[in-house]
Amino acid sequence: MFRVNPKLDHAAFNAFLKDKYCAEISKFLFYRTKEKALKLVEGSIEDQFNLLHDYCLQLRLKNPAGNRVFERVYVCLAACKKGWIEGCRPVVDVDGCFIKVGYSGQLLSAVGLDANNSIFPVAYAVVEAENYQSWKWFLQHLVVDLEIFDSRCFTFINCEQRSCVRHVYANFKNKFPVLFMKQKLWAAARATTIEEFNRHMAKLKEANVLDFQWLSANPINEWSRFAFREGPKCDILLNNLCESFNSTIVGARHKCIFTVLKQLRDYLMCRMATRREATSTWVNPVGPRIVKIFEKNKAVARLRHAKSAGGFIFQVTTCTQDQLVVNLGDICCSYRQFQLFGIPCGHALACIYSRNLNVYEYVDSFYKKESYEKTYAPIIYPMPHLDRWPNAR
Repeated sequence: MFRVNPKLDHAAFNAFLKDKYCAEISKFLFYRTKEKALKLVEGSIEDQFNLLHDYCLQLRLKNPAGNRVFERVYVCLAACKKGWIEGCRPVVDVDGCFIKVGYSGQLLSAVGLDANNSIFPVAYAVVEAENYQSWKWFLQHLVVDLEIFDSRCFTFINCEQRSCVRHVYANFKNKFPVLFMKQKLWAAARATTIEEFNRHMAKLKEANVLDFQWLSANPINEWSRFAFREGPKCDILLNNLCESFNSTIVGARHKCIFTVLKQLRDYLMCRMATRREATSTWVNPVGPRIVKIFEKNKAVARLRHAKSAGGFIFQVTTCTQDQLVVNLGDICCSYRQFQLFGIPCGHALACIYSRNLNVYEYVDSFYKKESYEKTYAPIIYPMPHLDRWPNAR
């Protein structure tokens, strides 16, 4: 029963016993029995470590570009590598989380963004602890697998290139626990132009000079949008890509190491197949999440008035009588949201609609259906049961 349903609880088990044998057992006896049964099904901690060599061999046989390291275990499946390189934006979020079982260990992960703004797990590793050496080892393997030869062309979230603003605020809150300061910090982080950023920082300085000095000491290019590079088409301020991935695999993190790796591969295999089939339901050249962004920006566009200055250059007036410049030919807006995100902002949409142009022609290729299909086209091939593996020990 536990092989078929490992989550079987005491109440369900007693209901089965009453129905079939007119008997029941205590919770204590049930959980002791369940522990022993799962150990027989999944193996002990020692047994699972002993299976690692065979498991890595099978990964390499079924996914030839996989890697194996036995001091620590690192996995970047060929399908994930190819999908990220060919279809995802040059953005990677890296983070670590605990493996919640009877041995110390951390699961490090690298997660990208697909064309529908969904997470795309790229690589993961089980290491002894989250420290400088383990992160250096993980990132050294990652940059080789993802062919990152010039880090200036890529964005690493929660790393040296871009900080998570929530973490910046957590440190800020410990020193300056005032709601007004929180609002100004986030306003400065969301600013897409240096003028807007300076206005919010000036208000912060006016309220509290110490707050201003502390925040100014943090490298601005790591936490404020106005200083982000436009190439990656990503304005993310949080490291919630890895957090979303970690919450998805929380069940696997309660298992022993071999089961963790097995369930992660199974999850990625099924996820790739499901996403691959999902494109058949798309009715637009972009994904459902991108369509929702368009709908949100349309509401802004209705409050904007675009005047043509000639060609594809426009002057856009907002409801507050602010004026911005949009150049559809160069795909840019003086507010910079268009360039940062790669999707027409409300100002750009006002210009596009004034000319009855096709909005999807102004969406960056990273968001197109073709990119999504390239991301999920590679297959993670199934593996046989461990009883059918050649014994590599």
